[in-house]
Amino acid sequence: MTSITTIKTGKKPTLSVSITSLATSNQQTIQGMLTTEKSNATPNMQMMQTTLQKTPYRKPPYRIQKTMIKLQETMLKNYVEIKSEMEEIKSELKLEMGEMKLEIHNLDDKMGSIQEAIKKNERIKRIEN
Repeated sequence: MTSITTIKTGKKPTLSVSITSLATSNQQTIQGMLTTEKSNATPNMQMMQTTLQKTPYRKPPYRIQKTMIKLQETMLKNYVEIKSEMEEIKSELKLEMGEMKLEIHNLDDKMGSIQEAIKKNERIKRIEN
């Protein structure tokens, strides 16, 4: 709660602000929230512990470690396979691009010869007319 009082001293009034804190109610609210959080976290921890205890191995970290190693091996294998496939695709694309450039060059040559033939035909038509 905030209360403001005006104190007159001389010519200018001075404001005096006093704040009454609601520390107890706020603190109780915060403690209630923390208690709720702790109670929600406790079943999760208990569930995780029972899950780990139910595993066929007595030492769950080793099982997790084995799983992580298998995962890393699989990822490495996939990476190597994908890298080799990408290299194959790159070489195929380079070959195809070379073939396409050659075809474009051939088409340009044909287009040039067609344009020359059209010009000759136009000259012949002019001469005949």
